[in-house]
Amino acid sequence: MNSNSTNGIASGNGQVKTKMLRCSRCSTPYPLGTRFRPFCSERCQQLDLRLWLTESYGLPYEDLSRPEEIFEE
Repeated sequence: MNSNSTNGIASGNGQVKTKMLRCSRCSTPYPLGTRFRPFCSERCQQLDLRLWLTESYGLPYEDLSRPEEIFEE
């Protein structure tokens, strides 16, 4: 591998060090080229998806069920 590799950085002795990232779910280090990025494994990816689907995670929103209240002065 050359020093311009996208998956690692060449050290002085010719070895390539793989850039490690931290899993968004469990903080375990994993190599840059992992297909489950930003997670270390399929398990962490599925756990995160489950939290979104069960609405444990969510995006902030404003309740617009009564829009007339928004325009009252």
